[in-house]
Amino acid sequence: MLRFITLQVAILLSAISQGTVADEFAESGFGALEQHDHQPILVPSRPVIERIPISVIRPVDIKVAPDGAIYVADSDSESVFRMLPDRTVELAATGLSGLCRLSIDDAGTTLALTATAQPSPATQDSRDRQATADTRGTIVQLTRSGVFVTLHSIPFRPVGFCRSTTGKIAVVGGASCRLGIFDSLGDFRELPGLPEPAMDVALNGADQFYVLLQSGRVVRIASNDVLQTVGFAPAASSRLYRMPEGRIAVLSFDQSRDVIREITMHADESGPVLAAIPEGTSAVAFDRLGNMSLCNPNLRAVTRVTSTFMVDCPHCEKPIKMILSPNRLHEPQKSRSF
Repeated sequence: MLRFITLQVAILLSAISQGTVADEFAESGFGALEQHDHQPILVPSRPVIERIPISVIRPVDIKVAPDGAIYVADSDSESVFRMLPDRTVELAATGLSGLCRLSIDDAGTTLALTATAQPSPATQDSRDRQATADTRGTIVQLTRSGVFVTLHSIPFRPVGFCRSTTGKIAVVGGASCRLGIFDSLGDFRELPGLPEPAMDVALNGADQFYVLLQSGRVVRIASNDVLQTVGFAPAASSRLYRMPEGRIAVLSFDQSRDVIREITMHADESGPVLAAIPEGTSAVAFDRLGNMSLCNPNLRAVTRVTSTFMVDCPHCEKPIKMILSPNRLHEPQKSRSF
């Protein structure tokens, strides 16, 4: 598969003929241009789709680290797998009972979230058991050696979490309508008054926590812990993401398919669909170029879709983007000599 992809990219590079160069640009030496632009090169082609060689049974989350490594959490094997940029697959951690989420910040700090049922003490009142729930969660930090360290215990069953660049961690509790924050020192506080179940949490571009509610409303946690509405998504959307270019999007179901859809500012509007993905997809992740990886427990598969590559400028060897654009397949090509 890798040889095929490499060959396909090589063919595409040899066939590049997009771009616009002003008439006054002068050629110098071996056809290189002294003056030239570095706009992305658009190639009329469909994206490269490949199955990542990680064996999973029930993948529940996927993340792409700053170094390009892909992390996949598999709840059935209670393990986190890591695929390096050279496609070497490693076991990043195992023995994580109740594994449900991953978080990787810009510094590469890798955390895992577990939600494990805990038996209640026999002396605890049954009404108190029902009110407080007999489950809890943990946040662990993964190391390169495969050892993980427990950082925090959570007093409710979590369904999602996110770590900020300053070390704060927000945790949401799904149907329990609970939301809490660990500060950078590890102290925990719970925010009261959450009006409905919280499905997921993510960071915006200003390092602020956004929370996705079950109704589709997206709220921001202000500095005074007040929840402020910042957008809307389809009801029962399951995941919240900040795209590489800064847009906020959700994973939702739409007319027999799963989609990644941008949130809107108005409740009566539907945001644009950014990508259509296989039904049953549990999570997606994006690298720095916007290429998407996704995991699907129905298919027991992890897939990567690559439409943007970094290539050397043929005139000065400066890295520039090459984008595979299926929308340009039937457009007439403009000639450009390299």
